[in-house]
Amino acid sequence: MGKNLFLVALVMFSMEFSTIAIAELLFFDDFESDTVGKEPSKWRYDTGDKRGEVIESKDNPANKVFLPPAWPNGGAQPGGHYIAGDKSWTDYIVRWDWMFFRAEDDGIAFRYRDVENYYLLVKPKDGKGISIYVQHGGC
Repeated sequence: MGKNLFLVALVMFSMEFSTIAIAELLFFDDFESDTVGKEPSKWRYDTGDKRGEVIESKDNPANKVFLPPAWPNGGAQPGGHYIAGDKSWTDYIVRWDWMFFRAEDDGIAFRYRDVENYYLLVKPKDGKGISIYVQHGGC
């Protein structure tokens, strides 16, 4: 009985791992090759009136991080959009480490087409919760 149960568990375990697809890494940036005080080199700036910069990490000055542009005028419009990736990507996972440097709304846009069409994940300035917004056609 124990041997049969082990064999069934082994087959089920093997079947589970056989369905996992190995994904291709589409983009990676740790900003270590960038210059402190400059914009990140692997990203393009799309729109906005303020620019972000690569800075030393406050947790470890030997590491670099990206500080996005601040939201001007109390958050009425984004400070700017930095874009990485390609419009041909249709199914992907975004993963990043998020460190909060300032008391304002910060977010990451994904499936970004243009300034009128994207999804936005935002951490409110009070630090409580996360919100998802859809920007579609200027609405």
